[in-house]
Amino acid sequence: MKRVDVMRLDGLSAADAIANQMVSAYIDEINQELVIVVINASTQSRSIRMNISGLSNNMGITHFTPYITTNNLNDALRRGSDIAVTENYTMPATSIVTFVGKIKDLSDTGIIESVSDSRITVYPNPAKDQVTIRSEVPVNKISLIDLNGKIIYSSNPDSEIAVLPLNGLYKGVYVLKLNTGEETEIQKLIVK
Repeated sequence: MKRVDVMRLDGLSAADAIANQMVSAYIDEINQELVIVVINASTQSRSIRMNISGLSNNMGITHFTPYITTNNLNDALRRGSDIAVTENYTMPATSIVTFVGKIKDLSDTGIIESVSDSRITVYPNPAKDQVTIRSEVPVNKISLIDLNGKIIYSSNPDSEIAVLPLNGLYKGVYVLKLNTGEETEIQKLIVK
């Protein structure tokens, strides 16, 4: 899981925010979800709106499902009605609401393409410590990219066989970009 930055749109100063509202967000790469946890410590309801426009194409998220926890015994992660990403949400007084947005399937976003006639094999996948990349032609460049679009590993092996170390990586889904000079292939890589 990775934390992501979120911006405040409620107009509260830093001091008021600490006393009244706190927000944390992370990406659950295994379940492909953006999770935003909002705490309203105020004794009054507050209207909020998530702004995820800073994320790559909103990660394909169209709505959030709120899970509400309040002092009411029936509100222990009670599922609320879905809200659109552009919609305001009224937080109950003294509550914690966990908003879950499903990241669109990576193959539907154009980030990861399915290649059936691939000349490049990546194994094992899912992988833990390392993956081996085997190609019919030399691979000139390998890039490993996280779901935020950040290149976290890059090499220029210029070889038909390359080994990519995975130690130190978080469990989750990554994008493997392989360039042979003739073509660029994109594959989904799962680190377990």
